[in-house]
Amino acid sequence: MIDAQTIEAIKNRAEIKDVVEDYLTLQRRGVNYVGLCPFHDDKRPSFYVSPSKNFCHCFVCGNGGNPISFIMNVENVSYIEAIKILGNKYHIEVEDKEMSEEDRQKHNERESLIHTNEWLNQHFIKNLKESDEGQQIGMTYFMQKRRFRQDIITKFQLGYALKERDHYTKLAATKGIKTEYLVKLGASIPHEGGPTTDRFASRAIFPIHSISGQVIAFGGRTLRADDPVKYQNSPESDVYQKRFALYGLYFAKKAIQKEKKCYISEGYCDVISMVQAGIENIVAPCGTALTTEQIRLLKRVIPSVGGEDSEEKHVTMMYDGDGAGVHAALKNGKLLLEQGLYVHVVILPPEDDPDTFAQNHSGDEVKQFLTENEQDYVLFFAKHFGPEIAKNPLAKASAIMETASTIAAIPDKIRRSVYIQECSRLLDANEAALTEQVGELRQKRLLESYNKQQKGETAEGTGHTTTPPSTTTGVTGTGVTTNTTVSTPESQQTTAGGPDDIPIEALLPPDMLGPAVQQPVANATANPIEVPVSPYESYERSIVHYLMKNGNDILMQLEEENGKKTKITVAQYILLMRMEKDDIDFQNPIYQRIKKDILDHMNDAQYLTQSHFLNNSDMEVSKVASELLMDPLFPDIEDELILKVPRVMLDLQGQIVKDEISQKEKDMLAEQDQQSRTNKMKEYIILKNIYRAISDQRGNVM
Repeated sequence: MIDAQTIEAIKNRAEIKDVVEDYLTLQRRGVNYVGLCPFHDDKRPSFYVSPSKNFCHCFVCGNGGNPISFIMNVENVSYIEAIKILGNKYHIEVEDKEMSEEDRQKHNERESLIHTNEWLNQHFIKNLKESDEGQQIGMTYFMQKRRFRQDIITKFQLGYALKERDHYTKLAATKGIKTEYLVKLGASIPHEGGPTTDRFASRAIFPIHSISGQVIAFGGRTLRADDPVKYQNSPESDVYQKRFALYGLYFAKKAIQKEKKCYISEGYCDVISMVQAGIENIVAPCGTALTTEQIRLLKRVIPSVGGEDSEEKHVTMMYDGDGAGVHAALKNGKLLLEQGLYVHVVILPPEDDPDTFAQNHSGDEVKQFLTENEQDYVLFFAKHFGPEIAKNPLAKASAIMETASTIAAIPDKIRRSVYIQECSRLLDANEAALTEQVGELRQKRLLESYNKQQKGETAEGTGHTTTPPSTTTGVTGTGVTTNTTVSTPESQQTTAGGPDDIPIEALLPPDMLGPAVQQPVANATANPIEVPVSPYESYERSIVHYLMKNGNDILMQLEEENGKKTKITVAQYILLMRMEKDDIDFQNPIYQRIKKDILDHMNDAQYLTQSHFLNNSDMEVSKVASELLMDPLFPDIEDELILKVPRVMLDLQGQIVKDEISQKEKDMLAEQDQQSRTNKMKEYIILKNIYRAISDQRGNVM
């Protein structure tokens, strides 16, 4: 267990903007900051960061919280591990005195794997710089064949694995590092009946870093002429999933944010050579084809080109000039378009790849070539059919279909319409026909996406169910989830819709819409999934907000018979004068815990603060606090409390009595005994009078 003093020191030191910016790019939005949410497939910035309140919140998926809970979610670690990550970031020593056995084992294993990778990394660097073999073979490869400068070798932490088949496996044991960790990371390979050997023996080593800078895996390039396996990469492990990793992103983050664009190439050496040439905003997939998860990670880092509300994020694919390079560009461009990025492509001369091109040209020549030869991806896609159509006019239909499929991948309808016009001209195609084809393909994509959601299928390779905001809205972290749907007027429906085609209301939290406004569905014929919701949730939510935000504020003064005046706080009025007096309790169990917490500390003036709830060790309470205290539905005008607080209490009480009246009506109709029916009638009349009195009071408050 970590002592409370250390936790408090980390809470006081950790700044939410500083923490979040390690994982995504933020743009100023008034006094707050906004970026693409790292917890769901965000189409437009919905993740808000409030430096003044020191917390973050996504208004689409509901995730967020204080610096600790943010780290827990984004790194998928426990509370203790999140504390340690922040302690390391802010150079605060964290001593874990007591943990549960299960948590201890899980934490220790992850820590051991990370430590093992760090040890391997330093071992490979030392081999390269200090051993004769590393200097003669490894350094010769990097400096003469690849022509990397010494500063670039140091920057990317390049290394070398000695040719002895079990060198670092045996050495690790003498340093207290267990062989089982090397095996779990895939750095060592066990053989039945034989010794465990080094995976990377006789290879130049390219360490792979997480976005926060931890070494999570390695790529090894063979330096032996008789080795048929050119590259040997770390297999996936508990600390490395290649579909989520981009080589060079840790080093490229600042340059990407400065240049407001990112280049994508194919290999480690492509990235390093381009950085050496001055193109620092470049990344590459890690031993796999480009994945949706990698694109989403990259999209969160790239800032928008325009102003605060702009979603124009630029990425440029840089590929070899041969057929394979063009094929990769055509394939990956569509994936990038689907994520709403503005996609360009640079095809290098046929004899070059990014690595050789950077080696053979000066930095200025590289930059000039990239500037002069960058093409819009969609137009590049359409143009590449030109020679085929010229030779075979019958191929035009296929070209139009392929181009329509590419345009249909673009979420924004205005961009789609522009590309339809341009591609119709390039392909000498009928614009109306191309528009119709794009619309049909767009509808088909949306229907397939919706059907996957209905079946509970998950996004490819993620293991998490995705719920686009165009279909449902969830308020999470409050003990309930609401999914609301309503038919939209025909004038608001589109034939080629998507997240960017629906009204802005569909991307706002339900509480911001009001009781009469609910969200449209992407497909009007689909049957919505109904989830039961407490009829009092909206009232309870408002009351808890006032308790958290204004609990210590003076609401009113009461004058007693002796002339003494007593100040009543918001918390005292809500909990003591209304809820306790009228025997009202919250239905939401999280709100019940908050209520009990406040009642237990009612006389402690230093207790009831926003910070207490935002940094609460109860993660559900902390999450509720982040949702409510960030909600723009609630203004910061404290002199309105005397109107708003009594009114919401009357609203809740009125709704409770109204429901009791409705139930009493049903009981009277079902009652067979005359005397019992008469008694229920009297109770019904009493309830009606109570409701009328509440309505009168509510009118007076208004």
